[in-house]
Amino acid sequence: MEASGSTRPAVLLVLLFSLLMSLAAATGVSGKAAAYVVYLGGHSRRDGVLSPEEASRRAADAHRDLLGAVLGDREKAREAIFYSYTKHINGFAATLEPGDAAEIAKYPGVVSVFPNRGRKLQTTRSWQFMRLERDGDVPPWSAWETARYGEDTIIGNLDSGVWPESKSFGEGEMGPIPDDWKGICQNEHDATFHCNSKLIGARYFNKGYEAAAGKPVDDALKTPRDENGHGTHTLSTAGGAAVRGAAAFGYGGGTARGGAPRARVAAYRVCFRPINGSECFDADVLAGFEAAIADGVHVISASVGGDATDYLDDAVAIGSLHAVKAGVTVVCSASNSGPDPGTVTNVAPWILTVAASSTDREFPAFAVFNRTRIQGRSLSERWLHGRGFYIIINGAEATAPGSTQKDAQACLLGSLDPEKARGKIVVCVRGAITRVEKGEAVRRAGAAAMILVNDEVSGNDLHADPHVLPAVHISYADGLILSDYIKNSKVPSGFVIKGKTILGIRPAPVMADFSSQGPNTVNPEILKPDITAPGMSVIAAWTGAAAPTDRPYDLRRVAFNVLSGTSMSCPHVSGIAGLIKTLHRDWSPAAIKSAIMTSASDLDAERNPIMNSSHAAATPFSYGAGHVFPNRALDPGLVYDMSIVDYLDFLCALGYNATAMRTFNSGSFVCPTAAMRLQDLNYPSITAHGLHAGTTAMVRRRVRNVGLPGTYTATVVKEPEGVHVVVTPAMLVFREAGEEKEFNVTFTISNPAPVTGYTFGAMVWSDGSHQVLSITLDQWSDDEINSMIEVGGNPYANSIYEAFIPEGYHKPHPDSSQEERADFIRSKYELKEFLKPSLRIVSSKSSLEATYSRKHMGSNASHSKAKTSVVKRNLNPVWNEELKLSVPQQYGPLKLQVFDHDMLSKDDKMGEAEIDLQPMISAATAFSDADLLADMQIGKWLKSPDNALVRDSPVNVVNGKVKQEVSLKLQNVESGEVDLELEWIPLNQ
Repeated sequence: MEASGSTRPAVLLVLLFSLLMSLAAATGVSGKAAAYVVYLGGHSRRDGVLSPEEASRRAADAHRDLLGAVLGDREKAREAIFYSYTKHINGFAATLEPGDAAEIAKYPGVVSVFPNRGRKLQTTRSWQFMRLERDGDVPPWSAWETARYGEDTIIGNLDSGVWPESKSFGEGEMGPIPDDWKGICQNEHDATFHCNSKLIGARYFNKGYEAAAGKPVDDALKTPRDENGHGTHTLSTAGGAAVRGAAAFGYGGGTARGGAPRARVAAYRVCFRPINGSECFDADVLAGFEAAIADGVHVISASVGGDATDYLDDAVAIGSLHAVKAGVTVVCSASNSGPDPGTVTNVAPWILTVAASSTDREFPAFAVFNRTRIQGRSLSERWLHGRGFYIIINGAEATAPGSTQKDAQACLLGSLDPEKARGKIVVCVRGAITRVEKGEAVRRAGAAAMILVNDEVSGNDLHADPHVLPAVHISYADGLILSDYIKNSKVPSGFVIKGKTILGIRPAPVMADFSSQGPNTVNPEILKPDITAPGMSVIAAWTGAAAPTDRPYDLRRVAFNVLSGTSMSCPHVSGIAGLIKTLHRDWSPAAIKSAIMTSASDLDAERNPIMNSSHAAATPFSYGAGHVFPNRALDPGLVYDMSIVDYLDFLCALGYNATAMRTFNSGSFVCPTAAMRLQDLNYPSITAHGLHAGTTAMVRRRVRNVGLPGTYTATVVKEPEGVHVVVTPAMLVFREAGEEKEFNVTFTISNPAPVTGYTFGAMVWSDGSHQVLSITLDQWSDDEINSMIEVGGNPYANSIYEAFIPEGYHKPHPDSSQEERADFIRSKYELKEFLKPSLRIVSSKSSLEATYSRKHMGSNASHSKAKTSVVKRNLNPVWNEELKLSVPQQYGPLKLQVFDHDMLSKDDKMGEAEIDLQPMISAATAFSDADLLADMQIGKWLKSPDNALVRDSPVNVVNGKVKQEVSLKLQNVESGEVDLELEWIPLNQ
C-alpha cells in the first residue's frame, strides 16, 4: 500500500496484568516518615469571583486544614507541606508517617495518596530522514514551511533544565514574547542565567528531591541551569533554533534544529543528581506540570519514566490529565526497558507515548587484524597514528598486582598494569562498568587503543560512544574471531581505523533494542506505545557544565552531543506536535495526537515492514501506529477527537470514585449511569480481545472531518488470519469541516483454527487523497482455552500460552488429538526466535536450601514464607553470577523475593518474581518428552528497580528429566560487599 497519505490507527488484542500495592509497601520504608503526594482532583469552580492569588491562598489554607485534621495540629501541617498545588491541580506534597498517609487517604474528597517516587531520565539527520529537509535545504512542501516552523507555539520541557548559552536557544529574529505568556525566568540563585525571546521561561522544582535526599540542596540545584546535559539535549530537539555547522566530535555535521525551530521554549527543571538511581521525583514532576499549565505552554515534553501504575497514583498521568483538560498536548517517552514485552510506561490514554527507532545514519569504525577488517562503532576523536600495527592483548594479560583477571578482562578502573599495557591495543569485555569508563581505564594504563567486545548477552548491540582514546566497539561474534586470533598467534597485532559518518543505511528505521514494548499492563484496551520516532545516536545541544561522557575524569566540553533513548525520540514528536498546533490553533490535544498517529507509516524507507533489532518484523507493540510522518500529520483528513469528558467517562468505567471525577471537573461532571465499554474510548487505535469461535465483538468509533468536504469509503485491506472484519457503515459522507460521523467495526472468528497470539490486519478509510489505515489483532480467549481442556482431555493445555506464537503457526483445534497438540508445542518451543532467554547460563553454582512444612501453610501470610540463609557473600561487584535454587516440590505458583541483606540496609528488596514449574513438569509427563520444554520460561520478574536481576530463566532438563531448579543471574548488584537473602512465598495459599 502506498505510504503517502496513509494513516494507521491500530486495532489490537492484549492481556491484562494487575499489580496491587499498599502505601507502606510502595514506599519501601516501614514506619519511617517519607514524602507523599495527596491528590484532591481539581479545584472548585471559581468563575472569576476570586482573583487567582486569593484562590491559590484559599486552596493552600484548605490543604493545611485537611492535613491539620489528621495530625491534630495545623502548625505541624504547615511544616509538613512542602508543595501546595493550587492552580490547575488540587493537592499537596508533604512529609508524613505512613500511618498518617493511610489515614488521610480515607478522608472524603481525597482521590489518592502515593509516595514521592523517583523516576529516571529516559539532531542533524533526524529531520531529513523524516523528509522535512533535503540535502540541507527545506523544500516548499515541507511541514516546516507549511506550519511556519512552529512559530509562536510554546513548548515546555520537564527535564534536567537547560543551558541558556547554547546557540540552539539564541533568539535571532524571534520577535516579542507572546502577550499571553505568564512564565518567569527563575534565576535568584544564578545571576548568570538569562532568558530571551526564544527561551522565554525557566523554573526549577527541587523540594521533592530534597525530601528524598533527606538534607538541604546546594545552590547548584537552585537554578534551572542544566548540570548533566539531558534537558538541554531534549529541549533543543523539540524546539531548538537552527545552528549551522553543528557536529559531535567531528561526526554527523550539518544544521542542527528542533522539530519546531521557531517555537518558543521553556525549561522546567524537575530532575537532578541521581539518588538511588532516580533523578526526578513525583512531587517535583507534579509541580512542574502545574507551573507549565499556568504559564501557558501549548505542548509539554516529558522524557521521564517510572513503572506503569494506577493512573491516579501516577504523577505524570495526573499532571498530564490536567494539562489535557487545559488544552495542552503532553508527549512522553515510552521508557528504555525493552525489548521485553509489557515494559512500556506512561500508558495513560491522554498521553502521546513515544518509542525509539533508528535513522539511516551510522558511525562505523574498524578493527583490523590478521588480514581481517571488523566493522564496529565509535565516536572517538583521537585515533592511532603511523602505519605500523600495534600489539593486541586481552585485558586479562595486563592484570595489575592486587587485581583479578576477571576485573582486568572487564577493564575496571585500576585493574590494568601500565607495564604490561603501555603502547598496546587492549581488548576489554563489555559489562560491570560503563563503556566509556573502560576506555578511561585503558588510557590510564598507557595503552594506545581499546577494542571493546560484547559479551554473549549483548550480542550485536553496538554503540557509538565518545571514548577518551582511540576505540572501537565490536559484536560478540566478531569478538570470538578476535579472541581466537589472539590465542593462536605468537605476536597478535592490529590497528584501529578512525570512524566516519555513513548515510543511507538500510534498513531504516529499525526499532531500538532498548525501546520499551507493549502490551499495556495497566489497560490492555489501549495500545501503547502510540508512535515511534528517531531515538538512536541523536545529535543535539549540550550543557557546558558536564563532559559528553558525564564522567569527572573527562575534561572535554562540547556544544553538541550524541545520545540514544526514548528520551531522544519523545522531543521529536513534541516538536511535530508544536508544528500542528501552529497550523491548527483550535485543535484539541486528542486531535493532534490522532493526526500524528493516523498519518504514521509502518513501513521502512524501502517500503518493507519495520524490523526490530533482531532483524525480525516488529509489531505495533514496538512502534504503535508506526513511524511518525510529519508532512502527512498536518493534513490527516479525519481525526479521532476527544474532550476531557471522554477521559473522565473512561476513568468512571475503570471504577474510579464518581465523587473524585466530579471534583476533578469542577463539580460539573457526573459518571454515566451505564458505564462505557473501555474498548469504545475514541482512541486512534482499536484494541479488541477475548474473541472466540462463533461470537462477534464490536467496537465503536467516531471521526471528525478536518479537511474539505468529501466521501470516505472503508476497505478491509487485510483481515487478521481467522477473523472476519466488517465496517458499518462502509461509507461516510462529510459535507463540511468539523462534522462528526460514527462507525462500528465488528470482528468475527471465521476460522475454527485461527493463528494464536497476536495477528494483524488492516482497513482503510479513503476519500481518494487521504487514507486512514487501521490494523487489527486477535488472541485466544479463556473460553477457547477451557474448550480445549474439556474436549481434548489435556489438563495442561494452557501451559502452551506463555509465549507469543509467530505468524504462520496455527493453534490446534479443540478436537485435535494429543499427538497433534504435542507436535504443536514441540514445533513452538524448538523455534529460537520466540523464546530467546534474556540471560545465558554459566557454570558457577550455588544452591538454595529451603524446605517447606505443611504446618506453616496457614492463612496468615507471615507464616507462609520460607526464608533462606545467606547464599552468596562478598560479591564485589557481581557480573553474570548465577544462582541455582531448588524449588519446594510440593507447591505450585510461588513468589521469589531477593533481598540485599547487608549491614547498612536491612531487607532492601532488589527484585521479585512469580514462578510456577508445575504446568511444565506435568506437560512434560503428559507428552513423555521433557526435552521439548527445555526452553520454556517459568515466570516473570515483577520488580527490579536497580536492574539487579535479569528476568525469565528456563527450566533445566537433565537426561530427559525436568530438574526442579530455577536459575537466576545477577548483574551489577553494587560495588562493595553484599550478602543475599531469598524468600519463597506461596501464591495459592
